[in-house]
Amino acid sequence: MRKNHIKLGLSLLTVLATPIIVNTVSSNDVQAAQGWVKSGNSWSFYNQNGTLVRNAWVGSYWLDADGKMVTNAWVDNGRYCVGANGAWVKGAQNQIIATTTKQGWTKAGSAWYYYNNGSLVVNKWVGNYWLGADGKMMTNAWVDNNRYYVGANGAWVKNARHPEEEKQGWVKEANTWYYYNTDGTIARNKWAGNYWLGADGRMATNSWVDNNRYYVGNDGAWVKDAKHPEEKKQGWVKEANTWYYYNTDGTLARNKWAGNYWLGADGRMATNSWVDNNRYYVGTDGAWVKGAKHPEEKKQGWVKDSNVWYYYNADGTLARNKWAGNYWLGADGKMATNSWVDNGRYYVGANGAWVKDASRDKNTRRAIFLDPGHGGSDSGAFENGVKEKDLTLSVYNKVSSRLASLGYTVLTSRNTDKDVGLVSRADQANKSNADMFLSIHFNAGGRGTAYGIETYYYKPEAGYTPAINKENHNNPDRIEKSRKLANKIQQNLLYKTGAYDRGVKRASFAVLRETSIPSILVELGFIYNQEEVNKIKTNEYQEKLADGIVDGIVEYYK
Repeated sequence: MRKNHIKLGLSLLTVLATPIIVNTVSSNDVQAAQGWVKSGNSWSFYNQNGTLVRNAWVGSYWLDADGKMVTNAWVDNGRYCVGANGAWVKGAQNQIIATTTKQGWTKAGSAWYYYNNGSLVVNKWVGNYWLGADGKMMTNAWVDNNRYYVGANGAWVKNARHPEEEKQGWVKEANTWYYYNTDGTIARNKWAGNYWLGADGRMATNSWVDNNRYYVGNDGAWVKDAKHPEEKKQGWVKEANTWYYYNTDGTLARNKWAGNYWLGADGRMATNSWVDNNRYYVGTDGAWVKGAKHPEEKKQGWVKDSNVWYYYNADGTLARNKWAGNYWLGADGKMATNSWVDNGRYYVGANGAWVKDASRDKNTRRAIFLDPGHGGSDSGAFENGVKEKDLTLSVYNKVSSRLASLGYTVLTSRNTDKDVGLVSRADQANKSNADMFLSIHFNAGGRGTAYGIETYYYKPEAGYTPAINKENHNNPDRIEKSRKLANKIQQNLLYKTGAYDRGVKRASFAVLRETSIPSILVELGFIYNQEEVNKIKTNEYQEKLADGIVDGIVEYYK
């Protein structure tokens, strides 16, 4: 309440203004309400513009956040008391420090408040006591985003266990991983396997941890032999008159371009030579020489080299992945023989020529089990309206139609948006007599910076015991076939999409562990990387992904 009210004598009227009932008007005479209005048992006040007054005084009456006049309560951050009729009770002045700045703990009614230089403290700790959104000291409640409990006297109860703290092991909350100890407490400042939990309990990524001694990568896992920024080289480095290029992670770049400069297998910058599979020439300074013609680029038409036929285009370039008459040139430029080509649609014989009406019965005897990841209530990774479960189903439909057109039998764990358990997916595949299992996924994590494609096959790990595949999970033949399939599909995905190669990896994912047939899991890109997801969600890019998967399957069976 303002100071002029405080200066009034105690004999002054307690009620300075009295609400008045406003007559009801018919629907034909409706106009903006003004002044005091009673609705049911509640009073409200509308200003001259017809706007409902909220969180403010009107005379000696306090309107709350809903615009209702408050009665029998301490209001205005607990500084003033209003009585049964809603009017400010000046006689309650002993609860108010009117002319001096409040400081420290103050009790108003039965509630405690804390003032800092006259300002009411809200939503923060003062010692072991939590002040809520209205400034009141909380009691018998979980506070501070439900992380701590305060008792009847308002003090923090150390080691209090929240009902939700029955969690154990790894738990993902709001796209962040946490680890809960066996007693339900959150792990902090410690390792959980190869993963570091920080002071706030979050799993660290892309950072140096544990007193700056170890580095964890995009997925949070410890990166063995990672060099600290103070130790590792980056960018161009000249050593003994030879230039090298170091990637941002400190590793030496090999067999790749860095701008217009080629780094060889030993990491050295090439000079005065043809590089990158003999396709480009770099000069004395190592820079690419645009328009340079290789001596061999004068070849045209069919050329036989070491008993293998190649076809050179009119401009002297080697023909790849195309027909030359009735003959197919593969990705390496070699004329194909005795194989199905052009996405498995045509067969060429021993002389390389297309065999018209060749039977594809060989494919019809092969069954492929496709597993679109997630589904139903499990959306998988989700960002800006893009759900992983929708992307995996879309890619599945494209892969399925391509395989069916080539004569393969296609089986699946789901072809609609429904829930399917992990073990159930593997169980369906095991009972289907399929020849292979392929689980389709898109990646998460990486804080929006990770990108690329990676493919997984099974790796037995202690602590992950198979539930339905105890006898065959680590069968050497199954694992070797899975490895071969993973490599074929990874290679073809990269070729079709031009995506960054995150490699072929191993893991003990449930769908890989519980299947008794050759099995792989593909991660086709990162949903949390805005640039990558803009590409992933297009039909054009999904067609490329489907082509890469199908080509990999076809090559696997060659």
